[in-house]
Amino acid sequence: MRMQYHKHGVPLSATRALGETRAFLEPLLQGRRRVLDVGCGQGELAQALAWAGHEVTALDVKLPMAPAPVPGLTWHEEGFLTFESEPFDAILFVTSLHHLSPLADAVEQARRLLVPGGLLLVEEFALEAPDATTARWYYGVQELLAAAGRYPPERITGDASMDPLERWRHAHEHEPLSEGRRMREEVGRRLELLDAREGPYLYRYLVAGVAEAVGGDIQLMESLSAQLFEAERRDVASGVLKPVGLRLVARKP
Repeated sequence: MRMQYHKHGVPLSATRALGETRAFLEPLLQGRRRVLDVGCGQGELAQALAWAGHEVTALDVKLPMAPAPVPGLTWHEEGFLTFESEPFDAILFVTSLHHLSPLADAVEQARRLLVPGGLLLVEEFALEAPDATTARWYYGVQELLAAAGRYPPERITGDASMDPLERWRHAHEHEPLSEGRRMREEVGRRLELLDAREGPYLYRYLVAGVAEAVGGDIQLMESLSAQLFEAERRDVASGVLKPVGLRLVARKP
């Protein structure tokens, strides 16, 4: 399916998640010129930060076929563990650190590529975080959206007869992924961990599926995205759901 785009070339599936990510990162990046975005994907965040005035290096093992020419943005198609560069003022891992292995080597590489006082900023999900109630909520929302024609049924993994927690684990066993607790431990072992907090994350998966189903209906997409985010945020805050999102802020001494 052809990807649908919103203003400034940002895919519809990324608009809500990108806004939440920017709200987390941008205050921390004030005054930090050189930024490395590891696992940049389609480059939505890297482009936004470059337009905001940062000198951004966007790194991924597979870049978009035609990376956007944005002033202040440099693209590199390469693995992080072998990447060489002058040190950066900040390094970002947005849903990418959990894929890197060995994890200890990835964090050590990040430490090496930071200037003294540089920041490592991580926005991730904790694979081990959901309990049965949280997993049941997640799959239940997908199934309700699919029944309403607002979510592609083929994106739903497993079936409703499975134990929800086993269903979650089965969906993520296709490759080795680092758990949230391990990412926090490795970052804290090599850098000064300034902040670690949990929050909503599952809405990101849901919004990506909704974007496929609603096509170019921007108003509907934004409305559903806001409702999904708020539903998860509210239930996490009340203790009904476990927080799956993980944000880490660390500094190189």
